[in-house]
Amino acid sequence: MLGNGHPTTVWNRPAGKADALVSEGATLAGSVGDAVAASEVVIVCVSTYEVTRGLIEPLAAQLGGKTLINLTTGTPDDARSTAAWAAIANQDQARVIDEGDYATEISNVSTNRLALGHILQASKELGVDASWLEPVKQAADELVAEGYGNDSFARTFEKAKTKNQVL
Repeated sequence: MLGNGHPTTVWNRPAGKADALVSEGATLAGSVGDAVAASEVVIVCVSTYEVTRGLIEPLAAQLGGKTLINLTTGTPDDARSTAAWAAIANQDQARVIDEGDYATEISNVSTNRLALGHILQASKELGVDASWLEPVKQAADELVAEGYGNDSFARTFEKAKTKNQVL
């Protein structure tokens, strides 16, 4: 975003983690609320949906009319629950899986495919059974072969739906 000239406000619990972005031109917000107030599009990327909800639920009134994009790792049920909360709070929640909008500039299928290959290889070398990841890696391989390598990794769920399987 910064590289394309978009004004960007950042916040992080340990503020020092935002230093690199601030040195590139981002504005450091003093709080989550300050970051939300400064932005029409709010992007959240934290460790869990529980953490996400803890940060954004108190800001429901401030989020009205803004687009909330949640990049947090979790389950489809976590995503749907957060989307339902956002809808109730009168928010626009990016529902990547439900809407089929897989555009991304980060963490795409190709990148995750490589990571999965490394995890599977390292697990094999260490004697750790990671066979449960093989269908996910296979789905990523197929998506890259089909031309979806630059899409969000969430597209693997679309692949699972077409195969009627659980990844």
